Order: sequence, then structure tokens, then C-alpha cells
Amino acid sequence: MMLMVTKKDRLTLAEAGSASFQGHDSRLSPGSLRHLRCGLGASPASLGCPWFGWEGPPPPPEGAAYMRLPEPLGRHSASTSGPETSTRTHCRRDHGSQPSTERQLPGGDAFSAAASPAVTRGCPLPRAPLAHPEQNAWVLAREPCCDCPRGSTGSARDAVDSRGNAPWHQMSQEALPDPAPAVKHPGAEASIGIARGSASRACRAPFPPSAPCHSAELLGMRGRGLHSREGNAISGHCPARQRAQRPPALSHCSECRLASVDWKRKENSLSHHTDQYNTRELVVRRGQPFTLTLTFPGGTRPPGNLTFTAETGATPALQAKTRVAFAVTRTPRSGSWSATQSSSSGSSVTVSISSPPNAIIGRYTLSLTAGSGSSTPATSLGTVTVLFNPWLTGDDVFMPNHAEREEYVLSEFGLVFMGSANRIGQAGWNFGQFQEDILNISLTLLDRSRSFIQDAHRDLARRNDPKHVGRVLSAMVNSNDDSGVLQGNWSGNYRGGQNPSSWTGSVDILRQWKASGYKAVKYGQCWVFAGVLNTVLRCLGIPTRMITNFNSAHDTDRSLTVDVYYDASGNPLSMGADSIWNFHVWNESWFVRPDIGPAYNGWQILDATPQERSAGLFQCGPASLAAIREGDVDLRYDSPFVFAEVNADRVTWTYNTSTGETKRLHTETKSVGQFTSTKAVGSYARVDVTHSYKYAEGSAKERTVFEKARSKLNLHTMNSTATRLLPEPKVSVSGKFRLERTPEVGKDVCLALMLTNHASEPRAVETHMTAWTIVYTGKPIHEVWKNAQSVTLGPKEEKTFPIQISYEEYQQHLTTDNMIHTTALCQVEKEGEALVERVVTLENPGLTIKVLSQAKVNEAVPVEVLFTNPLAQEVKDCVLLAEGSDLLAEKLRLDAPPLGARQQATVQFAVTPTRGGIKQLLVNFSCNKFQDVKGFETVEEPRRGVEAGARRRRNSSVHNRPEINKDKAAAQLPNLETGKVAVQNRLPNPVDPSWDSSVGRGRQQEEEEEVPRLPQAQPGAATLTGGPRQEAAGLVPPRRCPQSFAGRSPKAEESWRRGPPPPEAAPGSLRQGLLRLLLQLPGVNAAEAPPLPPPAAALFEVPGLDLTPTQLCWQVPANSQAHHTSRFVTSDLVVRRGQGFNCTVYFNRPPQAGESLGFIAETGKAASEANHTRTAFAVSSALAGGSWSATQVSQDSNYVNFAISSPPMAALGRYKLILQVTCGNKVSARLLGQFVLLYNPWCSGDLVYLANEAERQEYVLNENGIIFVGNAQYIEARGWYYGQFQQNILDFCLLLLDLSLYHRQDPAGDTSRRGDPRYVGRVVSSMINGNDNDNGVLEGKWNADFSHHENPSRWDGSVAILRKWAQDKYKPVQYGQCWVFAGVAGTALRCLGIPTRLVTNFNSAHDSNGNLSIDKYYDPSGKSLKIGQDSTWDYHVWNEGWFVRKDLGTAYSGWQVIDATPQERSQGLYQCGPASVQAVKQGDIELSYDTTFVYTEVNADINRWVVQKNGSRVRAYCDTCSIGTHISTKAVGSNQRVDITNTYKYPEGSAEERNIYKKACSKLPRSSTPARRPSTLDDASSELVTRPELYGKFRLTQPPLLGKDVELILTLANLSSAPKSVMVNLSVSSVLYTRTAVREILKETVHVDFDSQEEKRIPLRITYGHYGASLTDDKKILVTALCDVAEGVKLLVEKAITLETPGIAIAVPHKVEVNKPTTVEISYTNPLPEPVDDCVLLVTLMGQAVTINVAGLAPGEKSQIYFEFTPRAAGAMQLHVDFSCNKFHHVKGFALMQITPPASP
Repeated sequence: MMLMVTKKDRLTLAEAGSASFQGHDSRLSPGSLRHLRCGLGASPASLGCPWFGWEGPPPPPEGAAYMRLPEPLGRHSASTSGPETSTRTHCRRDHGSQPSTERQLPGGDAFSAAASPAVTRGCPLPRAPLAHPEQNAWVLAREPCCDCPRGSTGSARDAVDSRGNAPWHQMSQEALPDPAPAVKHPGAEASIGIARGSASRACRAPFPPSAPCHSAELLGMRGRGLHSREGNAISGHCPARQRAQRPPALSHCSECRLASVDWKRKENSLSHHTDQYNTRELVVRRGQPFTLTLTFPGGTRPPGNLTFTAETGATPALQAKTRVAFAVTRTPRSGSWSATQSSSSGSSVTVSISSPPNAIIGRYTLSLTAGSGSSTPATSLGTVTVLFNPWLTGDDVFMPNHAEREEYVLSEFGLVFMGSANRIGQAGWNFGQFQEDILNISLTLLDRSRSFIQDAHRDLARRNDPKHVGRVLSAMVNSNDDSGVLQGNWSGNYRGGQNPSSWTGSVDILRQWKASGYKAVKYGQCWVFAGVLNTVLRCLGIPTRMITNFNSAHDTDRSLTVDVYYDASGNPLSMGADSIWNFHVWNESWFVRPDIGPAYNGWQILDATPQERSAGLFQCGPASLAAIREGDVDLRYDSPFVFAEVNADRVTWTYNTSTGETKRLHTETKSVGQFTSTKAVGSYARVDVTHSYKYAEGSAKERTVFEKARSKLNLHTMNSTATRLLPEPKVSVSGKFRLERTPEVGKDVCLALMLTNHASEPRAVETHMTAWTIVYTGKPIHEVWKNAQSVTLGPKEEKTFPIQISYEEYQQHLTTDNMIHTTALCQVEKEGEALVERVVTLENPGLTIKVLSQAKVNEAVPVEVLFTNPLAQEVKDCVLLAEGSDLLAEKLRLDAPPLGARQQATVQFAVTPTRGGIKQLLVNFSCNKFQDVKGFETVEEPRRGVEAGARRRRNSSVHNRPEINKDKAAAQLPNLETGKVAVQNRLPNPVDPSWDSSVGRGRQQEEEEEVPRLPQAQPGAATLTGGPRQEAAGLVPPRRCPQSFAGRSPKAEESWRRGPPPPEAAPGSLRQGLLRLLLQLPGVNAAEAPPLPPPAAALFEVPGLDLTPTQLCWQVPANSQAHHTSRFVTSDLVVRRGQGFNCTVYFNRPPQAGESLGFIAETGKAASEANHTRTAFAVSSALAGGSWSATQVSQDSNYVNFAISSPPMAALGRYKLILQVTCGNKVSARLLGQFVLLYNPWCSGDLVYLANEAERQEYVLNENGIIFVGNAQYIEARGWYYGQFQQNILDFCLLLLDLSLYHRQDPAGDTSRRGDPRYVGRVVSSMINGNDNDNGVLEGKWNADFSHHENPSRWDGSVAILRKWAQDKYKPVQYGQCWVFAGVAGTALRCLGIPTRLVTNFNSAHDSNGNLSIDKYYDPSGKSLKIGQDSTWDYHVWNEGWFVRKDLGTAYSGWQVIDATPQERSQGLYQCGPASVQAVKQGDIELSYDTTFVYTEVNADINRWVVQKNGSRVRAYCDTCSIGTHISTKAVGSNQRVDITNTYKYPEGSAEERNIYKKACSKLPRSSTPARRPSTLDDASSELVTRPELYGKFRLTQPPLLGKDVELILTLANLSSAPKSVMVNLSVSSVLYTRTAVREILKETVHVDFDSQEEKRIPLRITYGHYGASLTDDKKILVTALCDVAEGVKLLVEKAITLETPGIAIAVPHKVEVNKPTTVEISYTNPLPEPVDDCVLLVTLMGQAVTINVAGLAPGEKSQIYFEFTPRAAGAMQLHVDFSCNKFHHVKGFALMQITPPASP
């Protein structure tokens, strides 16, 4: 690394020269960035490559026939033929004289292949050659298959469609496996004929009523085969057992033999407006004729008495109108099915078929008979799907306006309006109703409904009615009563599913529902339910739009009022079931209502969101919009509920939590149902349709309608009305919140509370203000800010009180809805209370989407997406999702690297329009700080030569942000000044450890002779021994001995680890050879090479002719590869127990007869056979499985290859290997070296054996992890670098065991027990913390000052902690908290070979007295009291290790909880576990170890007590459900969160969970069992407060900057009508982030007299001189004002202020390449009005830290530092910068670099 330090134009050399290096990693893990550009270049595939996203083989060669296989196997055949046959391939051009087919590729390009004789494969179809039409060809039809892996809805289009949206494979003659057993489907039967020549046979198979058409694609004729042009010729399911060996054809009667059926799909679909459906079957609309042409064979004239039969459903019947027969007539018959002959030519006849305008919608089977009589057999023609017809005047869904039909039926794109009434945002939604399989899924929804299951005949008969279909679908889109599509979730925790905000369209949801076997998709919220319902209704032909109602009421008791409760501090209370949602989205569908009268035709409300039951199901509507407006709530369906959503009165109450008294504040008649919005027809504008739901708010007509509705619901006679009609208290003070600037995520929220006194006298006002993060339904999540002020408002006076909610206050608790609910409860003296509230919707940063070229059909179009991180901190876990109908075949996911502060990400990919017209591309960006930032862009392909107009860009935020010039997007490399002094930092790469020099340190090189290159194992090679081939491959040492040894001292023997170099090379040549080898390794140069060890002395004396070992080769590459230890950066051989390893021993001469060889393996200081720490074993013929053993693999003249194996229960640790030579009575022993033995999860006999390879890779070998933190409502993922394979980490982990109190007390016993992972895990849990004076790694500290030590939040990995621990001579590192303890423990356990993962328990209990309950205490004012030691943590992190519990039994094996955080002592030490997870779940708390404590962490009940003034305690309620939620760990192979709560306990509230709790309580000692009473959360509230009639608020007059004076205004208002005298005690303290006061820095007392309702302002200035010397690292100041009112009521107003510091600017070059020096510019400005000294800059890159001492800075002076490094591996790297000085500490900056591979020469 190169460091160049400047200050403006000054060059300082001392600082660079004093740079110190705090450690390094031996390697930088490479990353990969696929199809992604993030300011660092782009993959060619992302820039329009036709194979972008293509995972399969390249395009097949020309001259072959092609087919597309559905997943997982292609079970249908597809074929090509000459130009006279119409297949679904687009024939566009010829290659030579042969016909060609052109297929659409996944990337948007196309390829052609000439048709040639080939074979298809499919099941159950025959294989047949392709031929030209004039040749005799097989009749090849695509038949249905009942065992098709796509289920009953598989179709011909599943195999080949016109878009090529699935992989292509060249067809071969291989036979597919036999199909799965046939699946029985209830339904009608269709005949399938299989013919060749004159032979014919038929099979009949049932198929479901919603099954798609199984079309025939026939390539020609032979004999009486059928030729089809458009498909749709054959329908039915062919049982698997009847696999055809001949080409199938249609069955036919003797009088009706058809040659072909031409469905005229193109003409029919255009006239029926169904040409956009991506399906091969014919789709028509009811009441409108469609035509087909029948051709009879051999020139036969068509029969004159043709009769068609149309059937739908499982058991079609005439009475139910699901089966109808109709003959060909001269004229059509209106109102019924009919057929007329359009034309006739020779053997062909064209027939026009019409369905009635009230026909049942669905899939019909159409068959034909000729002749009369019921015995006449029918010929099945195929299937046709009939839909509603908005273009037909006689249809119930007829919509006269053409533009509205285009919008509400044919448009696949829509807008969802979201946010709040005062800030409406929008997001795009991809309906995709015409996309592949959506029509099938929509019909399946009807077939799986509760209505169909209960009475299939009745349900089918009613499918002609759009109100029935709409109501059924409103129930089926949610899964609350059936196997519906979506499961709702409003908890804020979306474990096991997808955040509702991440969805951008319906297609993925519906396809996922089908693919899962019709299991509910997780999760949805109102707009998702509405979007999916909109898709299905439009798909079936019902005009539908999405409606957003802001301030939407949820009235649960049909009272037409919504009651909202607050406590005396203005905090929202969860009382009652009523609520006001900030917005709610439903659907409106257009159809007539003959059931209630024509006055109620038109738009009908349908709501799929499961809110309240209707007729026993979670369904809603259709409710007539006209009925809602007129208050006709007695009309069906669900009109009262919908009326309340837009018209309910809101009644606001205060609730006295002490007395239980409720008091009505006011009734609002105008707040509910505002800005009801929908998308405009033909544009992206918002249309307000509030007037269609109700008359103008406040008008006489609106109140009359409201009272009319109450009358129809008999509400005037209800008892609750009396309370509602009580007179409201009249308050002369009003207020409102005003936004001072646009609220944005990542920035402070600035508001102003404006209070107005309308009275002619002063008013004293006491104001309690709170701010809560909420979900969009209004449900409060977490209080993020509060304040209180007392003020007096003069007559007619208006005062403004500024409010600032800092990002630090709300960032951890903000939900994906980005909403904060602010309230101000104003208590006006002697008058009453007034509530002021506002919901603030914070804007996410915008996306810029650019279409970089003109869109053309079937051509790739590059798209660029830009996102700028607005935060002063890095964002991680960046994911970009894109989708668009007819643009992308499936949703595109791109994982982006972390994005540094203020950095911009540029992502490029390609889309391919498959159809002309306007298309919408939707993009969704998420990271750990911003969730679901949405945007969309129009992609328009000009039609008929007309160029597309200017593209429109839409983002999820209200205002479009300016686009960023792509030419300026990348950061520029700074121009370096000449004359900078470079300080080189060595970054040595590991030398191949096959040979050990076994030499000392510090001696100089003496000779420079060349030596052969050292052997290196090939990547992926297995362990091999002996033989010339293996030697040539470098897997065993050469036959010549590397180095001769003699005369080494015993001390030298003790340090010898490995074999030496060849004997003919002098000692010095080894050193020079190692240097040359080192310089040949990637990424190492001479300047960076580490110093080589000096030459070694001889190891052994060679006494005469005694057989003596002269050298040893451990064969490290092969052994470490086989033992999965190759990643350890260590000079030791590391192997795993229970598995053999090889070594080569060189001798001074060949072994002779009578000389026997053996080995001794020993570990520990006092190794003994009694403790199983020393074992002697002879060389035998084979390895033994359960004990130490050795065998001779091969032998040469002077060396022997041995294989040595340890038992699977051997103690882990560092072993000495001693060779024992026995000759007669003489036994000699020589130490060969040392190796490290670890646990072996790959060995089935090991206690830690883990069967799944993916889990072994994750829980043993992965050096990177995820820690989940936050709270149960907002779970955040943080990365953690375990680094268990890094240099010295293995030594540290073994040393941990040796330094433990267990080892000190009994070294021999401790070493012998290290074969048990249970024991080792417990020792590690005690040694990670240093609370027992046992040289533990970390010292824990909570609510303390971390100055001069590391704040626990500063750590992001274990390597630096362990190295600091060793550097400080094994003194605990300061400081850690739970996730740090768990991270380090995870490193140690994985390093030793125990599969381990980190687990986070949210709402984790800390039970200090072992009674399985947590007791919390409050005083009558609601203040939390510090009584007892019990507590509840928002989250707690521990480890789980995987191993067998032989002490408990196999039932308790598996994951074991190990917790290194020092909470409670166990057996005298701060240790916890291992506790079996299974024992915890089953309540077996008596089992070892610490099961009771762990059980309580996830299962405890919470008792909340109120301590009265007399000291008595009254329990308010018992909470049994909140402890132990969303228990999370990292997913295997990904960074996703996996919820494992079910492994710890049964579902909360279930009978099993309560029984287990009772079982656990019964196993407690009697003295510990808590007294309990049945209670629920609703018994009482725990927040008990008083209501002073004084309002107070602090407001900053300007942003608080570090080094500047902090200026505030305390606004106090007297809310009462009486004068008040208030004494204000002002106090300013420096505090920690926990708000624990550190030092009081300012104190004042002010007396203020208030008139009635008067407001006054008290200025306060906190100078830098006040806080400069007392500020903590958190840079926080707490300002409090304790106001004593004369009547004795007190008001506390406080404000926590975080002083802002100028960020560190980091300039990273646009392109960073491997092995090329890269310079980064780091700059920082001193913000203080005084100089700063002792400046230290800490730069960390992938575990390598460099400390740079920087010269002091004058006030306002800027320091610039240029930091140079040379990356050695490609991938993403994160640069961390930390600046500290004598005045403040830990100003941080981050930057992300994407390292690209070196450019090709």
C-alpha cells in the first residue's frame, strides 16, 4: 500500500512515515458481479447480448429440429415442417431451398434452423420423422398428458410458444423416462384417436373443466391422418399407460371424418380483442361469433346435418346450461348458442358459431356430430375459452366508451396510489393479465373456490354473472378461508415470505401460487390483493380498476363510527378493533346490477383484502358505488362496510390508564374518505373520484345521506349512540402540523406545530407530543420521539413550535411504509383537550431509469438504472428487481455490492419487447437501509413507422428527481501531485505449505543456488500416494530427499513441523528457492516478499547404520484438500479426525528385515494412554476405523509413504507425531513433527457429523455471516466476518482452550475431554467473555462510556478482535455486546470444526431468578421502575452448534444453544450451554446445560405490575405471547433470513405451547414457580400517565453542527383558560446513545407567568465552550425542561440532539483492476473553532488495518490523504475510514470498490 498525505498544498512526510500496520489478511476473498454495472463496468451480456440471462447451452446448429421443454421435463412434442403447415414457429425466411423456422430466444434475438428429418421427443407422443408435405409423413399431434409435470393445466403452449421464453434443446432420439402414474381428474372425457394409415384406436381420458386446450400440431397426412393449421384440434388427457407408438389423430364417427380444423385463431382473436393472450388455444368473448373451417378428407362433401356440442365443467348438463347442442342453421339465434354456415368450398365448410351474451364463462369443449340420434358418436374438435365481453351491448359488463375499454380491460399496467392524504405517492403495478398461464390460473381460481367445492353445479351455472364471479374471486385472492392466492401480513415481520412492498406485479404471485401446489403466497397487503384481483378480473373480461381511499375507516361493529384512543401523553392506544388506515386499496368493476335495480349499475366495489367476514367468508362486494353515494347501505353486498370506509365519523377519545375513564375529545365528520383516487384513462395522472363515493364533505346533502345510512342500520336506537351524541368539550385552541421541508428517508424530519388561540383571553396550554413509526394501517410500531411543553397563548395569538425528529431516532424502527405518526395532545387550562396529529410519509430516494436506445420488437434494448445513496453511511444487501410484461420473460434479479456514502450505483441490463406498443418496465431497489424503492419507465415500440414520443419516467416518490448524466456518473480518479512519498506495506500471499523449512527467524541468507520448484497440488485433486505419475503431478515429494538433517538439538526437534528441501541442495539454496517460488506466486513481488527464515541445522545425528528418519513431507496440498482444511493460513498440517492422511518419511537407508515401524501420537502437556491423549500404534496392513492406525502405502529405496488415521472420537488439538523403530530389543523414537487435529463434520462417525454438504459449506467453511438485529417489527441484517481460516486464528482458538479455567485446574482431564464437542462448546462459551478473570477474549459493557476503547458497534468481524486479544497478551478486548460475543464464538467453533450458526432471538427475556417469568414495574405515572434484575431485550444473539448429545439421548441431538454473552453464572462461571434446542422446545428444562435459562429467553411470560404510592403492587396483566419471536438465522447459501422459531417452541397460543409451558413450570423448584392468573394483553394498559394542562416543545433554530453553538427555543403554552405560574428548570447534559447522562454542562432556572391560553418562547444557547470538553463519542446532548405548575402538576420537556459532523469524503477510481495500484483520496475538514491534534486515521480494507498519524488541523482546515493499494483478487471490497483526534472520535466514512479481473493482453 502507498500512503501520501497532504494538507491542501502542504506535503507532510512524518505522518506517512509513522504509519503503523495493525495486521493483514493473507488473501482477499474475490467477489463476483454478474450482469451488473455499479460504476465499475458491465458484463457484455447486460449490454444487449442476445443470450443475456441464458443459462442453457448455446443455440443448436442449423439443420436440426428444435423444441422447448417445459419444466422439469418436456412432456409434449413440437415439430416443424414445410410452409404449408402452420406451427407456432414464426416462418420468416428460408435457408437455401429448405423451409425454416425462426424461434425467439430468451435474450430477445432469434435464430433460424432449416427443417430436416429429425425426431422429436415427448411423452406420451410417438417419435416421428419430419418431412415435407409432399412426402409421406407421420401424422404428429401434440396430445395432452395426464401425468404432465405441469399438472392439469399443462397445455401445448407449455412446450412451445411464440416467444421462446424457456430454454431450447436440440431434439434427440433418446427415449424419455416412463411417465409418472396418471392423475385422475374429474370431468368430461374426450376421445383421442391414434392412427397410422387406416389403423385407428382411441382412448378416453378425463380432464378438468379448467384445463387448457391441448392442441394438435399436425405436420402432414398419411392415410386418414388429420392436418391442423392453428392448433386447437384435440382435447383431452391421455393416460400414461397408453403411450402411443404411432402418431395420434382425432377420433371420428363413420359419417363425420375430418381432415383438419382451422380455428382461424388470428382472425377470431383480433375481432374478439383476445389477440394479446399468450396462449395457443382460441379465446373468444361471449355473445360474439367466431368462425372455424372444417375440411373433410378425400374431397368428401360436408354432411348437411352437422350439430355442435359445447360443454363446460366436470359434469356438464343441459339444465345447468353447462352443456348445449346446436345444429347449423341458416340464421343465427340471439340469446342462445347457434351456428351458421358462412361459406362452403369443395370438401371444406366455414361455420360461424355464436354464444349467448349471458353464456357461462370458462373453457368449453367443442365437438361435432353428423346425422341424427343420440347414438351418433361425436368428434372432439378441441377447446375454446369464453370470456365476458365489454364490447357487446347485451353483456352485463358492456362498457360503451372505447378508451375506457382499452384502459380497464386491455391495459396490462396500472398505478397504485399510496402514502397519506397530505402526501400521495404512486407506484407502478404490472397486471400482466395476458401473460403466459395467467388465463389458466384465473380459471383455476374459480374451480378451487369454496363456492365450487360446496356445489359445483350451482357455481358453474352462476359463472355467467359477473357479480358472482367477482365475489368468488374476492374470496379466493386471499387465503383466509380456502386455498387462496395470498396470505395477508401486517405485522411488519415477513419471515418465511416476501415483504408485500417488494411486489411489483401480479404475474409472479399467481405463478408462484400455482407452482407451490396452490399454497398461499406470503405475503400481501391491500394493494397487493387489489392488484392480483384486478389482474384476474381483467383477464376474464370484466372492466376493473384500482381505487385508493385515503384515511380509510375500518369499522368492525357496523356503527358507522371509528373510535380512536390516546393516552394523556398523546400516545396512540390499541383499544378496540376500529382503525383508520392511512390508505386502503380496493377494486371497482363495471357491470349491471339487475338484482338491485338499474339505478345501481356501473362501478361496483370489490375488496379482496381480508378484513371482515361476509356470509362466513373473508370476501367483500360487489357493493354498488351509486348505493354507497346515496347511503343505501341495506343493499347487498357489504354496503355498510364500504360506506363506513369512506363516510364514517371519527370519534377521538382519551383514556385514563389509571382510572379506566374515557373522555371524548371531538368527533370528526370530514377526515375519513379523502382523495379517493384512481389512474386516469390513457395517462399516468391521478383522478380524484371522491365525489362518486359521497357528496361534498360538510354539505347538507352529505349529512343527510349519513343519517339515512344510520337509520337503515337502526343505529339511532342503539345504546352506543347516547355516548356518541354527548356534547363535546369546547376548546378555544386549535393546532396543526406543518412540514418545514420534504421528508426523506435518511434525513431529519422537520415539522412545526402551529397553535392558535381563538379566544379573546390568554390560554395556558400544556402539550404532549409524540412520534411513532407506524404501518400504513395506522398500527403503531415504536415511539421514536416525544416531548412536552407548557406555553401561554395570548388573545388570538398563533405560535409555532419547531420539531425535529432525527434520522438516528427513527431509522431502526421505520417500517417499509416509511410512515411516522406525530401527535400533540394539547390540554387547555379549564377547557379541555385538543388533539393535533399528522402522518408524515417519508420519501425514498428516487430511481432514474433510462432506455438507452429505440425499442424494436424482438431486439434487445439496453436499460440503465441509477440509484444514489443519500446517506452518510454505507448501504448493504442491495438488490434490484425488474419486471415488465412483453419485456422480460421472468422477473430479473440483480444482486448489487454495498454502496458507499453518497455513492451512485449504475445497473445495466437488457429488455426485449416481444410485441409492439407501449410497455412498462418496473424496477424495485432494496438495501438494508431502504426497502422497495420503486420506479417505472415506458418502453414504446413505434407502430406503423411512427417514432415514439418522449419517454415518461415515473418514480415512487411524489416528485421526479432530475436525471443524472450517465457520462458523469462514475467517480474520477484524482490527479496525484508529484513528489509524494510512498510507504510500502507488504501484503504477503501464502507460500505453498507442502514443505516446511523448519528454520528459525532473523538469520541472513548466505547462498544463492537454484532448487527445483516445490510441488503443488492441483486444484480439486484427491489424496494420492506413491508412484511416478503422482510425483509428476506434484502430489507426492520427488524421490530424492529434499534436505539432509543431522545434529539438531532437542529444542530444534520440538519446533520441527515439516520436511526439508532436497539433500543435494545446500541450506542456503532452500531460502533462495523459496524466495523465487514466492515471487512466482500471483500478487507477490520482491518488494512485498516477507523475510525468509534462516537455514536450518540438522535435525538428527546419524549413528552408523541405525535406521534413522532424515526428513518428513506432510503432503499438505493433497491432505488439506481431502480434509477440507486447505483454506487455513498456517504452517501446520491441519487434518480432521476419523479420516486418513498421508505423509512421506525419508530414511538414511532402506528399512531391512527385522525392523518394524510404528508411530506415537500425543497431545497435551501430560499426555497419557489412560487419558487417551497418547497412543502408540504399529504400521499394519490396513487402517482401523475406531482407533489410531497406520499403513504403508508405498516404499522406495530411501522413503516410505504412510497413511495414518485417527479415531472419530479423538481429542482435538495439536499433536506430536513420533516415529518408533523397533529392531530386536532395541527401540528408538524420533519426533517427526506436529499436526493439528480438528472435528470432522464430513465423517459419519464423528459427533459433529453433518450430512448435508451445503450446510457443511455454510456452517463450517463460510467465513462470512449475517447477524440479524433490530426489533421484532424491523429486522435488519448486518454482515460479520468470521475469518476462521485467517493467519493465527487457529492458534488463537486452540490457545483459548489452554487458557481456560478448566485447563488450569486439570490440564490432563481437560485435554482428554476435548474429543466431546459438548465440552469444547461450553469451554468456548466461558472463554469468549472475560468476566471470570480467565483471560477471556472480550469484556462486555452496556450503558457505559466506550471512550479510549472500541464501541461494540464498531466491530464487524472476529479476526481483529482475536488478534488484539493476543497482542495484548490475552487480556480481554474492550468492549463487546451480545452480537460481538456470538460472532467471535462462531469463529472459534467453526475453526475447530463444529458446525455453528448465529441465531437472533427477538424480544428475548433475561430471567435472573429462574422462575420462567419476567417482572416489570411501573409507578402510577407510567414511569418504568428499576426493581429487580429481569429485563427484556429487543434482540439477543447466541450460537447454535451441531453435534450429538450422547449424555441426553439421540432425541436431543442436533442444534445446541451456546451463548457466550455474560448474563448469568452457570456452575460458577459466566457460560451458557450447550442446551439442546429440542429440549427447549419440549420444555425439558431439567436437562443440562442451562436449558431453563434458554427456555425462558424464548418462552417466558411477562408480568407487568403497578407499584402504588403505599408500596403495594397490583399486576396489570400477563403477556404470554411476546417473548421469543422471529427467531432468525442466515439461510444456507444465501443472505436471506430464515425464521426458526418453530424449532424452539410450538406456535404461540396453541394448546401445545401452553402445555409445554405448564410442563416446564412443573419441573421448577417450588420456590421458583411464579403465581399466575389467566389474563391477556387487553386486561389493562401498562402506560399510566397524567395530563398536565401545559404544552412544551424544544425547537432547533438551525441544524446542530459540531463545533458550532446550539441554539434552541423552548416554547411553552398554557392550554387552560386560567393563568399559570411555571418554574422551568433547564438542564443540558452530554449523554450516551442510551441517554445515560455523563456530565451536566449547563443549568438554568426561569420563572414564567402565563395568561389564559398564552404561549411563550424561551431562547437557549449552548455554546461550544459549554459542551466541547464534555462531549462523548456519540456526540449527543440531552436538553430537559422540568416545568413545575403551581397546582403541582409537572411537565417534562426533553430533546436529544445529535451534533452533525462533516463526513469523510472518499474518492474511489471508476475502475479498479487486479494487480494494478489504485489510489483513493480521503479528505476531512476540522469543523471546530479550535485546532485539533493527535489526529489518527484508521483505514481498513478486508481485515487489513492501517493507522495513519496525521498532523494537527487548524480551525476549518482540510486534510487530504491519498491511499494506494494493489488488489490481488477480483470482487467487491469495502474500504472503511475512521477519523479521531483529541477533541472527538470515530467520524466514519465508507466506500465500495468493485475489483475487476486484469484486462486480457
